[in-house]
Amino acid sequence: MDKQRSAEIKVGIVTIAGIVLLIVGVLLGKGFSFSVSPNMIKMKFPNSGGIENGAPVFVNGLKRGAVSSVENTEQGIIVSAQMDNISDIKKDASAKILMLELTGGKKIEINPGQQGSAISSSDMIIGFASADATQLIADVGDVAADAKRLVRRLDTISGQITRILGDTVFINNVKGTAAEANALLVSLNEFYNANKGTLQSTISQLKSLTDDVRNAVNTNEPAVRKLIGKLDATTADAQSLINNANGSITKLDDLLSDIRGIVQDIKKGEGLVSKVIYDKKTAQRLDSVLNSLGTFVDQVKEHGINTNIRIGTRP
Repeated sequence: MDKQRSAEIKVGIVTIAGIVLLIVGVLLGKGFSFSVSPNMIKMKFPNSGGIENGAPVFVNGLKRGAVSSVENTEQGIIVSAQMDNISDIKKDASAKILMLELTGGKKIEINPGQQGSAISSSDMIIGFASADATQLIADVGDVAADAKRLVRRLDTISGQITRILGDTVFINNVKGTAAEANALLVSLNEFYNANKGTLQSTISQLKSLTDDVRNAVNTNEPAVRKLIGKLDATTADAQSLINNANGSITKLDDLLSDIRGIVQDIKKGEGLVSKVIYDKKTAQRLDSVLNSLGTFVDQVKEHGINTNIRIGTRP
């Protein structure tokens, strides 16, 4: 009886221990930590990437903690995690959401960084979610339609190429063109071989001629520069002469305009000249004045001039 009870007690102890171990294993698998003072860190992601509470957090491939909460905010997804130790995680650390296993599950991999001091619970680690197999499958589904259109176009192109290759006229034309091109190349090769020496001599002569021209230019460059300077001076003098001629022509135009005006006045009967030419009375008066003036001059020559000058008083 005592042995039976002792066996039952042992079975109960083993059963309780198994249950406790099972619960502890489940808690550990979910990422719960039994440390006395776990460290809290926060990470910000553009999307959750399928991360859930209890997901493990790794630092350089070693499990260091577990996700405690996932919050959706206006700034993005804020993930909080309990960590055993954060002394080696720097302020330039980064985080990434990855697949835990091929069968499923997610994890967070933290790159601890290298610069700056260690982070605190108030610091925010910037992270991103990498594409997993499901995302890749979705992307493949998105490009499937484009792939189908590409295959159809390739099939159409293949059919066109097959149709072209099956056209005997086109193939014969291509062959004929290739044969003519080959014959042309053969002719050019024969021409080059036959005239190789002449071509080389011509090239040598051209090189010599080029050297002679260069030497001539270098030798006559001062004289050419002097000639160009004289041409510039001559051009300046010619320009000045042209300007003076333009001024003289302008003055001559003004004189011709004045003469033209005088002629017009004479034709219209205006002015003294017109009256002298066309008015008989004015001509007679002018003739009388000239005769009187001539008589006066003759008398002055013959008798002189008798002048009576009174200074200071009136007669």
